[in-house]
Amino acid sequence: MLDLNKLRDEFSRYLVDNTGQRHSMDGALMHVCRVAYEQGLTDGHALATNPPNLAVAGSELPER
Repeated sequence: MLDLNKLRDEFSRYLVDNTGQRHSMDGALMHVCRVAYEQGLTDGHALATNPPNLAVAGSELPER
């Protein structure tokens, strides 16, 4: 799951590490997009290998 605080920290860390470089804002944005993409891949892989048991979760709902 994406943690926006982590993305904000990654963005600022990239800017600090690349101070004075041309297009550092673009690079920082690309960096956090890559971090978010990789987190999405990790989350997707986790769901594909261990899908939630919807039948059990749905059985707790009241019947109509």
